[in-house]
Amino acid sequence: MGLCLALAPAGAAAQGSAEDEIPAGCPPRPEAVAVFVGEVRQRDIRAARFVVVDVRSGSLEGYRVDDLVDVDFFGDVRFLDDGQVYLVGAGVDPVTGRLVSKVRAPEPRFGGNQVVALDQLECPVFEDPAITLHLDGSTVESGVLTPLFDRPERLLLSLVTPAVWAFGVLAALSALKIVGITLVRRLAGAGR
Repeated sequence: MGLCLALAPAGAAAQGSAEDEIPAGCPPRPEAVAVFVGEVRQRDIRAARFVVVDVRSGSLEGYRVDDLVDVDFFGDVRFLDDGQVYLVGAGVDPVTGRLVSKVRAPEPRFGGNQVVALDQLECPVFEDPAITLHLDGSTVESGVLTPLFDRPERLLLSLVTPAVWAFGVLAALSALKIVGITLVRRLAGAGR
């Protein structure tokens, strides 16, 4: 078997293929600055700090301090667990200049393009590479009730606590009624 090379005419590489062309008015293809394997060291309400185990693609230059990198997740940070290892695709927030990622893809806005009559414009749909997954490629569980089912005692507590409070309030009102009635009877009996 021989080696066969096909040469493109000069300037062909700069033109790109039809698949790379994005119609005017469509959003550009999202890009990840880096994809890395990282272990969650700590979290706050907005960001997670990862210990970088391996950089799979791109570069963390300018964002990495020793083996640590901070990634903003905003509301999605609650679905990450300390000590867990994730495959993190990170982009850069154009406003803050910080690395950002997410656990779940954003839901389409109500009505989508039909609201502003953009039906005529056919934009290509790209997967967002700035997303965080488990190492096996599965998505991170991000259901609304996930925190309750992760800790069954919290689910039980959320069901039992209102019943205990309601019973306590009823018992206090009943005791107050009995004390009031007894007090009124004694005062009425003492006045005779």
